[in-house]
Amino acid sequence: QKIRATIPSTLKNDLKVQVIYSGPIKAPIKQREQIGTLQIIIPRGPTLEFPLQAGKSIDELGFIATTLTKFKMILGKGTPSQ
Repeated sequence: QKIRATIPSTLKNDLKVQVIYSGPIKAPIKQREQIGTLQIIIPRGPTLEFPLQAGKSIDELGFIATTLTKFKMILGKGTPSQ
């Protein structure tokens, strides 16, 4: 989904954009499941909110894959998606 908002050019440098979620986000996750909210804060204007949805389904990892992923993270060799 494209997000468009018309704002005065004098405010463009004062916009705040943030992602709000309860983390860490854990699998399993279904495609299009809401996993957070995108918030656009416009000074002297409304705060816009849009749902953030998973782009694809993510299955839960098995015991061995979970253990290896955690070990890589401890060593700084990866992220949960690697």
